Amino acid sequence: MTKLPLSAFTTAIHGIPPEVARQWLCLFAVFVVMYLAALDQTIVITVMAKIQQRFHTKTGIGWIISGYMLPVAVLTLVWGRLAYLFGTKSVICIAVVVFEIGSLVSALSISMNMLIVGRVIAGIGGGGIQTVVYLILNDISTLQNRGMFLNVVNIAYAVSSVSGPLLGGAFGNSSRLTWRWCFYVNLPIGAFALICLLLSYRPISATKKIPSILNMARSVDLIGLILLSCGLTFLLLGLSFVCNYRGDSFAVAGCFVLGGVFTVLFLVYDLFLYNPTGDQQPLLALQLLRLTPVYTAALTMFFGEMVFIITCIAVANDLQYVLDLSAWKTGVYLLPMVMSVVVFSTMTAILMSKTRYVKPFALTGALFSCLGAGLLVHAIAASSKPKLLGLQVFVGIGFGLIIQPGMTSPQIPVKEGHPQLLNMVTTFLAFCRALGAAMGAAFETIIFTATVLKDVKIAKLTGISEDLNDLLAAVSSDSSSFSEDGKRVIKSSIADGYRLVMVIAAVFGGVEVISSIFMDGHRVPLDAESESQTRLEISVEESEAS
Repeated sequence: MTKLPLSAFTTAIHGIPPEVARQWLCLFAVFVVMYLAALDQTIVITVMAKIQQRFHTKTGIGWIISGYMLPVAVLTLVWGRLAYLFGTKSVICIAVVVFEIGSLVSALSISMNMLIVGRVIAGIGGGGIQTVVYLILNDISTLQNRGMFLNVVNIAYAVSSVSGPLLGGAFGNSSRLTWRWCFYVNLPIGAFALICLLLSYRPISATKKIPSILNMARSVDLIGLILLSCGLTFLLLGLSFVCNYRGDSFAVAGCFVLGGVFTVLFLVYDLFLYNPTGDQQPLLALQLLRLTPVYTAALTMFFGEMVFIITCIAVANDLQYVLDLSAWKTGVYLLPMVMSVVVFSTMTAILMSKTRYVKPFALTGALFSCLGAGLLVHAIAASSKPKLLGLQVFVGIGFGLIIQPGMTSPQIPVKEGHPQLLNMVTTFLAFCRALGAAMGAAFETIIFTATVLKDVKIAKLTGISEDLNDLLAAVSSDSSSFSEDGKRVIKSSIADGYRLVMVIAAVFGGVEVISSIFMDGHRVPLDAESESQTRLEISVEESEAS
């Protein structure tokens, strides 16, 4: 498959060669599936109360989001390995189909448990989509113009962060549609994107055949998969249970202990005990962690994703619950942040292709993220709409500046003719990004919940509920659960909670700055494909020899 040159972006509409048109169609399909997979992370935020009312239960309401985020984070490395073994085209099609099945189950759910099962299935497929799309971009682009292609995917991700709550609120408040359309909407759009992928995508590397089930299990690193899945699941469950089982420290401690044990076992097995032969590779290769360009970029992406997700949730909920904006108006107020992501991500891609510099953009983005999170602490404390509207732009600029360099920097020293190594690096970065999003959402929930419940308890309001969902519902404009003084106390507690959340986000932004300082400083080469052997490949060979 001929890679799409940068000049194709300026090609006239008429007379486009069929090969170029096919690659544009593939890029469009990648944008759509990435948008849907990312959209499912946020579209349910503003309809959770509607879902709770429909099923008449509070049990499991938090799993509507966690049920999707968990498999996305846990299975990212596995999807990347499957793509190398069976081909990116086959695996992306399977991922889209699984995502569609999960969306259909969620839309047709008749109970909370059925909805959670549907969300988990959709999360399995969504994790595959969010991983394999980056591998597809490796196929249809060169290192010199990869930033432009990554920008398309990153725009889809950024736009979904804001349009998710906006669409969810529109569906939830519609007289003709219901919250089920948050999932129905995926079906026709996802099917159309899948058809476009089947017609347009022609991968470079051929599909490899695995001779036996046993060999396939070793090639996928099944033992490592089980250990990693258990470790991350228990750790994220522990973070979730901190809020739900405040009086049961045994449940929380048990999850953290089991999560830590399984995670350590995974690291020991994959880094020291796994003995690869042929195409067999561990989910996490030791040589990747020994390479500065890889782990510094991964840390930058991880903490950058945490800051962005925390900011999106904190600002959106503060606008809704403290400043009494509707879901629709909240989405409008978040537009400056998402537009700044789009503009600066595109600008960074263009400047990287022109100057070939990478690290300066990442460092500048990390500084903006840290600064923006710190400034929003004061804006939330002051409950100022203008300040929230303006200062969120700093976080958007920061995230827009780091997402291109974060994915590109570790790929600079990778030879284009080494698809397995490129696959490993890209998948590891996608894993760190997905894990950062999941951890960011979990930390936000823990800090916010603990702060609000503590402040409300100190206020000693009569008849107060210890359930966070009840407290949030009580401050709505049409609620009569509390007096106006009681609502003001709860709103003040909510603002304090999100103020502390943004303090923690600023700390994460500081770690992001430190990691970006140590990122690889090499420029994008003029002709990466002409290099006979790269620094990263030499380092890998030395690591394997040792």
